[in-house]
Amino acid sequence: MAADKKPTIDRRSDLLAAEVFLSPPPPAAAGELRAALCYPNSYRVGMASLGFQLVWGAAASHPAFAVERYFASYAGRAPRGLVPNPRGLERGTPLAEADVIAFAAYYEPDYLRLYGMLQGGGVRPWAAERGEYDPFVVVGGPAATANAEPVAPFADAVVLGDAEEAWPALLEAVAAHAGAPRRAVLREFAGIAGVYVPSLYKALYGAPGSPVAIAPKAEAPPYPSITRLGDLSPYRGGSWIATSHAEFGKLLLLEPIRGCGRGCAFCETTVISSPPRERRLESLEPLVEEAAGVVKKVGLVGAAVADYNAVGPLARDVVERGMLLSVSSLALASPGTTELLQALGASGQRGVALAPEAATEEGRARLGKPLPPGRLEAALEEAATAGLSKIKLYYVVGAPGETKAEVAAIGEELARLNGRFRTLTLEARVNPLVPKPRTPLAAAALLSRADFRRLLGVIKAKARGAKVVGGSWREAKLQADLGKGDRTAARWIAHAAERA
Repeated sequence: MAADKKPTIDRRSDLLAAEVFLSPPPPAAAGELRAALCYPNSYRVGMASLGFQLVWGAAASHPAFAVERYFASYAGRAPRGLVPNPRGLERGTPLAEADVIAFAAYYEPDYLRLYGMLQGGGVRPWAAERGEYDPFVVVGGPAATANAEPVAPFADAVVLGDAEEAWPALLEAVAAHAGAPRRAVLREFAGIAGVYVPSLYKALYGAPGSPVAIAPKAEAPPYPSITRLGDLSPYRGGSWIATSHAEFGKLLLLEPIRGCGRGCAFCETTVISSPPRERRLESLEPLVEEAAGVVKKVGLVGAAVADYNAVGPLARDVVERGMLLSVSSLALASPGTTELLQALGASGQRGVALAPEAATEEGRARLGKPLPPGRLEAALEEAATAGLSKIKLYYVVGAPGETKAEVAAIGEELARLNGRFRTLTLEARVNPLVPKPRTPLAAAALLSRADFRRLLGVIKAKARGAKVVGGSWREAKLQADLGKGDRTAARWIAHAAERA
C-alpha cells in the first residue's frame, strides 16, 4: 500500500477530530482501572497497524478499564530514544498513571522507543525495580514473539503469538486481582495460554549472538508455546478507526488470512504464525459494508493475502462498492495474484509491490522462494493489462553462498524489464538479508555496510537507468543484533536510548 503524503499536525485534539469509526465503537467504559496502549513509533505509523487497533478494541470493550492510546510522537517522525512525558491521545493522561501498559513490538528498532516511553513517562523501565503500585508492562507483537529476551527485563508479561484471547485474559486477571500482591498477579499471568512471565524464568546464555534457551525457576509453569488460534472468524478482522493522518491514508484495514505457509528461509512469519489461518468470507463482508459509507479504500493486510481462498469474491465485493482496493505486497507464486491484480486495476489502484527477492533460480532456491520460469514477467504483463502503472520490486542480497553473478543478475533483470514494459514505472528496493531468529537462515551473518554498498553499486551499474533504492543498513543491523539477542541486550537498548 503506497503511503500518502500528509501534513504533520501537533495537537492531539486535531488528530482525534480527524478520526472516524468504521463500525459502531465498543461501549465507552469508565472503569476505575486504566489501560495504556502504546505504539513505540509515530501516530502515523501506529494507526496504520491493524494489530494495534484490534488490541485497542479488545481493551476498550472491557468494562473495568478506561483506555487511552499513546504514541512516541503525534507529529512527524518519532525520536530514536527517550520520549519526554508521553501523554494519552484521548485525555492527555500521564503514562505513569496507568494500571496496565501494553506495547506493540513489531520491529526490533522500536525497542529503543519502548524503553524511551517508559523512562520518559516516569515508569521504572526495569521490571525487577517496579513496586507493588507500579503499572504492569505487557509486550506483544511479531518481534517479541520471535524472541522475547531482549525486552524481557522491561516486561512483566509477554504475549507470544495471537493476542485475541491472551490479551483480554490479562486484563481480566488485573481486574479480578486488583490490590493483590504483585507476585500473585504475575503468577496469574503465567497461567494464561501463550503468556510468558520473564521474572519466573532464568536465562541460560549460549555463545554470543546465539538464540537463548530458557530454564524455568522452581515456581514457573511450563514454558509457554506460541499461540496460534485455529479459527479467526469469531474475532474482528478489520480496523476500528480510519484517519487521513495514518501512513496509508483513510481506509479500512482488513485481514483475510494470517500467517504464511510458503517457508521462505529468511522470513519469521512462517515460523511464528504458521500454519496460515483464514477468516470466513461472511465474517469480512459486513465490515466492508459498514466501511463503505465512511471511507473509499480497503487495504488487505497479511503476508499471503493472495493465498486466501475467497480472495476473488472479497476483491469483487470491494470493487463493486466503488471502493479502491490496496495490498501491501503480492507473492508471485500465490494462485490469487492474477485475480488480485485485475481487481486492483479495476478499482482504480495504480501501484503494487511484488517480491521476487532474487533474479536467478539458484538465488531464489537459496532463499526458499522458488518461482516458475517467467512468472515475474507474466505478473508484470498482468499488472500492465490491468491498468497498473507503478510497480515496486523487492530484492534481498547477502544470503550465504550468494555469487557475484546472482547479484549482477538483479541489475540485469531490472534493465531488461524496464525496457520491456513501457507503461510500467519500476522501482527496485534492495535490502540486506536480516538473519531472523527461528528461521533457517538465523545463523547467517549480516553483510557489512561496505559490502552492502558495494553490491548495491553492482546492481545499479547493471540496471542501466532503472530506479534502484537501497534499504537502511542501520535498521537491518539493529534488527539482526536485537532479533537474536539475549537478556543482556536490554542493557544495550537502555544505553542507546539514553544517548540517542
